[in-house]
Amino acid sequence: MPHWSRWEKSATTLGPVGRASATVVAAMWLLGAATASPLILLLVLLVVGVNLRGIWAKGWVLLGEVTAPPASEPMSSWLRDRSEFVGTLLFAILALVAISFVRYRTRSARSIHRDHDRGRGGCLALFRRIGG
Repeated sequence: MPHWSRWEKSATTLGPVGRASATVVAAMWLLGAATASPLILLLVLLVVGVNLRGIWAKGWVLLGEVTAPPASEPMSSWLRDRSEFVGTLLFAILALVAISFVRYRTRSARSIHRDHDRGRGGCLALFRRIGG
């Protein structure tokens, strides 16, 4: 009888060995990010959380060989679930903002150090950089 399972292998899940190994890889990636910086740790924590949620999702397990009945409707009329699209779009926007922030911070720090090396004050360069 078909049933939902987190542990058994299904058409859309990995099975116990795949899930355990993917969890270990995700944990190692998270530990590696913890040594880098807090911002990278935050981004990796977000990605690992989303991935672990998908890895440990329940799958519909079918016992034996089951053939699908022929489709009664054309595929173009199927309704699509927009929740995955919205989640992916929000994650992409968050990642773009975080990357832009990191690039701006490093560029600002370089220009402040360059201005300071030329004899200008660091606070004055920072004030000009902010827009004052």
